[in-house]
Amino acid sequence: MVKQEYINQLVGVQGHRVLALHFGENRKTGDKELVIELGRHESKYRCPCGRELDTYYDRSTRMVRDLPYGPYQRSWLSFPQFRVACPDCGVVTQELPFVEPRLTYTKRLAAEVALSCRETRSLKAIAAQYHLNWKTVKEIDKQALEEELPRPAETPARLLAVDEFSIQKRHKYGTTVIDAEA
Repeated sequence: MVKQEYINQLVGVQGHRVLALHFGENRKTGDKELVIELGRHESKYRCPCGRELDTYYDRSTRMVRDLPYGPYQRSWLSFPQFRVACPDCGVVTQELPFVEPRLTYTKRLAAEVALSCRETRSLKAIAAQYHLNWKTVKEIDKQALEEELPRPAETPARLLAVDEFSIQKRHKYGTTVIDAEA
């Protein structure tokens, strides 16, 4: 039998440990799916302002998509999401280091999808690889580009060069924009 500490290291979610693994298949597609149930390590609850509290206001169970694990192309993390009653901020949702508020996927899945988008591949192909909706892939790519690239007003470029090239015959094109003076 695999030791619990090895499973925790494999999943690697900060501040949480694996309580259970649930294996199954998607009813529509027949793809193998994995649900990883997580529990907290910590006894304190942290407000986004940084204050630590001993109690929480309420909790709900949240499920988000995570990276594929071996043959399990769709994997989910199921974990408790707590709200705290902070004297300064009021009732707020606790921030977690591995997932953004109100998003349905982990930060590490978003990072992998964004890295795949750097290749010259279509959003549809990337969406099929990770079993995501193409709109989700597009939003992840857009967010990653906004974080990575400077705002247009902040760019010192005065002369731009634009080139369009064919990826596939007739219908697939890419565009390159560079600073012609640099």
